[in-house]
Amino acid sequence: MAAGRPKKRAKRPQEFTQHSQPWNYGVQVSKSDQPGSNLQSSSAPPLTKRPRFDVYQESLSSCGPNEVPSKLRPEKERPNKEKFFVGSREATCVNNITTCTSCNLKESEQAAFSEKCQGQTKRGPVTGNLNEMLALSCYKIKVGVTDLRFIISCLNILPPSSGYLYKKLNELSSTIISVNECVLVENQKFVQEVNMLTYKGIHVQTDTAYNHRPQSGGESATWSIAIVMEHTTSRKLPLCVSIANKLCSKKTCIHLNCKKNHRTEDLMSSTETKLAKENLNKLEMLNILKIDSLTCDASAQLEKTVREHSAKVQSSIRQYTCYVHT
Repeated sequence: MAAGRPKKRAKRPQEFTQHSQPWNYGVQVSKSDQPGSNLQSSSAPPLTKRPRFDVYQESLSSCGPNEVPSKLRPEKERPNKEKFFVGSREATCVNNITTCTSCNLKESEQAAFSEKCQGQTKRGPVTGNLNEMLALSCYKIKVGVTDLRFIISCLNILPPSSGYLYKKLNELSSTIISVNECVLVENQKFVQEVNMLTYKGIHVQTDTAYNHRPQSGGESATWSIAIVMEHTTSRKLPLCVSIANKLCSKKTCIHLNCKKNHRTEDLMSSTETKLAKENLNKLEMLNILKIDSLTCDASAQLEKTVREHSAKVQSSIRQYTCYVHT
């Protein structure tokens, strides 16, 4: 005999004993009104239903615990369940639809954004300025032209061509210089506010870096940069920057308004004094900070430059020498 699934037992109908009669035993409908009442015997109790919640609450105060069986207790009232989901999309905006599972309510689409008249909105920047802003971001974040075009495409915007962006990157050097100069001025104002609160004085340090270290007997450096940084605060913000360059990207150029500001026959090692003097003059011309001390490496040329600048502006600038970074 093959083994099969065991048969389920049929559930017995609920029968109430004499001591556990339903509380609404006498107020139920008659047997003739109940379906299938002709099949029941005259001694069988009438069919019972789940009462309303208010009727059940009244019975708790008037009847005993044995007269109110758990089978007749009302079902738990559940709150209405509302759901929100996106009906349609308009560009980057959406329309929401609200539904309720209890009352089968389904509302029409409602806009989850506010519309403005075209006459009230201000016009954005010119398209050419937007392309320059797009190319300028390549200097500030670690992405290339290909990555930038991919990001713009993901926003469902047609990006400029790669050749146009590369051309813009080569032409944005003067724009970046002007932006950096504004940032340096803001740094000087910040240090001035800190000094007004702490009265520690303005202490700066300067040094010059080359693309090739100057050596005796030969010099292969083509540009150098000198930076003046503050060490009054913990941020160590740059205050002034000067660059000396021997290179020019143009074939025919008279070098008037050119990036080449250092003669080819001059030595790059002499730019340390030249750039330090330019930085001190820039700080004096802006008249935001009054330098109290300057720290530099062991260079005899810088000592003479600091003395001459102190005599020029009629202020005593203390000079400190750092023998670690010489």
